[in-house]
Amino acid sequence: MRFDIGDEGLLSLLGRSDSFRRFACAAALVAVALLPASARTETCIRPAEVGSLKARLLQTELMVAALTCKRRDDYNRFVAKFGPELIAKGKALKAVFRRLYGATAEPSLNGYVTRLANEASLRSLRTQGYCDGVGAMFGKTLGMQPHMLAGYLADQPFSDSHGLSVCEGEERLSASR
Repeated sequence: MRFDIGDEGLLSLLGRSDSFRRFACAAALVAVALLPASARTETCIRPAEVGSLKARLLQTELMVAALTCKRRDDYNRFVAKFGPELIAKGKALKAVFRRLYGATAEPSLNGYVTRLANEASLRSLRTQGYCDGVGAMFGKTLGMQPHMLAGYLADQPFSDSHGLSVCEGEERLSASR
């Protein structure tokens, strides 16, 4: 059996009923709201989540510096001093990736952290005076109190190079990466 809606087509048929259009819109909104997090299109980070990315950027930069510039003792002191803050930011970063990637959060986060380390490593090889610059960074971070870390992170030249788009508002969604 074939259902024929004629030459006017389905859109014309649907356009005839305001109540049907309202029903269809409401049904679509409910369907999107019921989607699992991994199926939603939100691909931006919320402004409140940026600090966790910046902390990971700094930690990665200093880790690469520890290896490249033979500053392991400084890195170990940094981790000891800011350990609780780094752990909290690490948990927040995992939550961001769970929200953005759902079931694939862990491999997505691992890939992201690897990319950050590779970029920091390339920077260390390409930037003249890199070790002097990170020496100053170690000096600055080790000389501050843990509660000052967030302010320091905001001022670093690499702190916006996390590669994820930031939502302009809590409700706005972004499709760029």
